[in-house]
Formats: sequence, C-alpha cells, structure tokens
Amino acid sequence: LGIASITAGGHLDLNVSDSNDLARSIDIDGVLSLSGNWSNSGTLTVNAAATLNLGGSFDTADIETINRLGGTVNLTGTLNNQGTTLALNANTGSIHLRGGRISGGTVTGADGASLIGTTTNSTLDGVTLDADLDLTTRDSVVTVQNDLTLGGTATIGERARIDFPGSQTLAGTGTVVYSTTDSFNRQGLRVTSAYSTFTIDSGITIRGGNG
Repeated sequence: LGIASITAGGHLDLNVSDSNDLARSIDIDGVLSLSGNWSNSGTLTVNAAATLNLGGSFDTADIETINRLGGTVNLTGTLNNQGTTLALNANTGSIHLRGGRISGGTVTGADGASLIGTTTNSTLDGVTLDADLDLTTRDSVVTVQNDLTLGGTATIGERARIDFPGSQTLAGTGTVVYSTTDSFNRQGLRVTSAYSTFTIDSGITIRGGNG
C-alpha cells in the first residue's frame, strides 16, 4: 500500500492474511482496525478522537512507529514481544488492553504512558512490566500467565483485579496500590486455580491508596 488517510467518522477494517506491509503512512481521524498477520513500515498517526485497534497477530517490530496526537490505541490481538521491548512514551501514548495478549519481553513506560486495563480480559504472558498498569476502571481485569515481573506501579480500582491462574510468582521491585479502601469492592490479586501456590517476592510493595 502507499499513503492512506481515514477521515473523521470513517471506519476501515484491514484483514491482512499474508504478512503484507501496510501503508507507508496512515493518517487516522476515524477508526482503523487491523487483523490477520500484518506489519507496518511507516507511521500510524492517531489524531484526536481517532481509534487504532491493534488486532490479529504481530511482532513488536511490525508496529514500526505510532504517532499518537490524541485518540485511543487498543490492543485487541496478540503481540509477540519475546526477546524485545515495547516502549511506551509520549509518541505512542498509553495502550488500552481490550482482549489482547502480550507474550514475553519487556514493556517500558515513560512520559506518563502506561498499560490501561479494561473490562475485556487481557493477558500478560511472561512479561516484565517496567511501566505502570492502570486498572482504575471499575471491573477491569488482566490475567497473568507464566509469572509477572513488575517494575512499575499497578493501581487496582473498584472491583478490578489481576488474576493468576495456577502456581505463579509476582516478582520485581514494583508496587501494587489498592485505590479504594472499601473491602466490599473485591479488588485485588486473585489466584483462580485450586491447589496453587502464589509467591510474592520481597521486593514487591503492596499498599492502600492512602499510602
């Protein structure tokens, strides 16, 4: 593809089934939803009120460049991050987890950019999270597989949770913050499998929202 533009109110679904490259530059004012096995060698510009849905199956290198000037970036597919780093910063902005999966590697955050959980369960599979995880949306949920190494701050809001199926470890030097003190909200770290062992490393801090 060459140069593409999605105007305000427009919605383009691209299902790429043969690893074809996307446009060298896509300027998004509407909604762009990617699926299939895609890659991008240019810049995906997300303007104000635009939405970029990263679906399908892709590697971190396939994203190339996201220039987020506003709008929302959603992870709805499977990101293979093995052996590499997904760097969130002022250019990429935060990524909303909407049913997506990040497999392996490291996620870093700078300039206030973070991973944001939603009510659509997403998975962190063997991830080192050196970024913040925002679960302050009511009923938001993230599932961990193959352990989580936390270097940032995971903030858990009303009725939100991080699920750990099977025996796993929460490692690292990060912080888990419960942002509400109402015990009836059932927020927290939840072991979802019977007869499992959940280990929290000594470097992890767990505290309430008031310190």
